[in-house]
Amino acid sequence: MPVQQFMSEIQQGCTMAIVVEYLGEGTDETVEREDDYKVIGIITLEDYMEEIVGEIADEKDNKEREKS
Repeated sequence: MPVQQFMSEIQQGCTMAIVVEYLGEGTDETVEREDDYKVIGIITLEDYMEEIVGEIADEKDNKEREKS
């Protein structure tokens, strides 16, 4: 999913997306098959924002620091 499409989904209330890699193994370029894609991860809104502005501390981070 291009970044612009991801941001459009975020504006509509979606907070995460599945990241896939297009393998392009189909013989006919006009027909995409399900096995032309490989799931490589999940991205959340927080992940995306941290890539832009740096580490974001939240309530989960505070609990992890208290445990150690």
